[in-house]
Amino acid sequence: MLIDLDYLDILPEKLFKRGFFLREYIGVYEIGWKYSDIMEVLIIIKENKMIVFGGDVYELNNNKITITYDSWSFSGNDFVKSFEKAIEYIDNYHKNNGDNFIYSVVVEKR
Repeated sequence: MLIDLDYLDILPEKLFKRGFFLREYIGVYEIGWKYSDIMEVLIIIKENKMIVFGGDVYELNNNKITITYDSWSFSGNDFVKSFEKAIEYIDNYHKNNGDNFIYSVVVEKR
């Protein structure tokens, strides 16, 4: 699984730096991104044919991050289906809950 610094190998530096390093906020070695940025991240993950095993949602409020306990998961080996499930979940979450959230993904390490 990718941890936060592993994303340097696949993401453009600008996109990487727009992420929220969750270890600084809640001690988790992941990065979360706002809605528009996570969509870019997922496209790059798909282009690299990496599987998205799931992800977590965190609330962002006045530069404080809290766990929402909302998440999704995927099992299987089809990177396209894993991408589609991630996009669908995040899209629906954003539409139903608004912009004050960030999303992290659990991704296969290559």
